Amino acid sequence: MTAQPLTGSNALIFAFGLGLVLAGAHLLLHSSQLRRRGQHVWGRVTGLETSPPRAQVSFQTVEGTAVTVESRYRLAPGAAVPLYYDPAQPAHVAIDSPLYRRGTYALIALGLAIMPLAWLL
Repeated sequence: MTAQPLTGSNALIFAFGLGLVLAGAHLLLHSSQLRRRGQHVWGRVTGLETSPPRAQVSFQTVEGTAVTVESRYRLAPGAAVPLYYDPAQPAHVAIDSPLYRRGTYALIALGLAIMPLAWLL
């Protein structure tokens, strides 16, 4: 049995799966670099944006500088959030939570599960 070239909707399915894998890999690389080289601090959710729905997280750097960043995630107002930040660019932040770390692996796994469907459908 020879593999047929991907065309039409099958190519779109493959591209979607590949996009999920690449997005998950990018997020995983970004967060793992910050965990390795960054400073670990606790922040607090200080506000919410409605469009798109995002939380504003405030924290203090080790040097004492106050920083507020927008999170990609919905978080409860007032919640304490463990995070890593880049000392050279304190606005460069990754939330340190098993749920968010596993989310990147879930994106990669979902993409890897979708890609073979392009040949099966």
